[in-house]
Amino acid sequence: MRLGALFFSGGAPGGGRPDLRGVARSLLTLEINTIIKSNMTAEPMPPAPHALLDLAGEYAQAMARMGVDVLATRALLLRGGGDPAARITHARALAVIWRAPDAPAALDNDLLSVDAATFDWLRWTAKNAALSEAPEAAALSASQRVLLARICNNCDAIKGILERQDEGFARVAGRNRRALASMRLQDADLGMAIGDLILLRKMWEVGTEEVMAQTVVNLDGDVLTRLREDLHGPRAEMLLQVHRLGIDISVSSWRYLVDTVVALAGMAMGRLLGRR
Repeated sequence: MRLGALFFSGGAPGGGRPDLRGVARSLLTLEINTIIKSNMTAEPMPPAPHALLDLAGEYAQAMARMGVDVLATRALLLRGGGDPAARITHARALAVIWRAPDAPAALDNDLLSVDAATFDWLRWTAKNAALSEAPEAAALSASQRVLLARICNNCDAIKGILERQDEGFARVAGRNRRALASMRLQDADLGMAIGDLILLRKMWEVGTEEVMAQTVVNLDGDVLTRLREDLHGPRAEMLLQVHRLGIDISVSSWRYLVDTVVALAGMAMGRLLGRR
């Protein structure tokens, strides 16, 4: 379960001075998610390139479990050529290939690399699987369709993250897991903005798991809570108790962060006025 999720944007690449205005804007909203996860390794998020490959692998495996032949669909997508406009037109018309029920769902992880092409492949596979009129698509559950939409949206966000990177990230661009294994990586050396890292962390932590409850708290006091319509039965009260605990902890931490940002802003203003 994921509790007390604080998302803020801004920040200088390479671990430089954070963008105080960006941090302040992001603190206007607090989001708390409670998810169900079949198993947990309890490990922190790895460096960004490995986290990206984790996500790519999870998304590919999730679609394979739905019956999508992700490798065969990838081969079709690659026929779109190198021209961006032609490739998009080709991808939109692409028919997703579905696996036979007894076909293996194995995936060669060496095909997954830290680049926009990998997430473009996964994005169009998810998009077209959701739009497919094949019998296999008709059998998808509502939660599976929500997951396909999440994969599509997150892949677009990841492509945006990759497009914003500069020369600090160049040494890992296009590399797969095998190539990254021999490299010593630290996010501070890759030049990623704080906002991009936190957006990636949210996607990595939620992964392909089911979000059972979500609460969004705004600084003006508005609170919005979303619950899955099938959240009922004996476990519902336990999950809601955990969710309420997450809200309490997050709001308490949120207040501390807001106070900290206000204090930092006051110090910055005081130094500015003191120089005049």
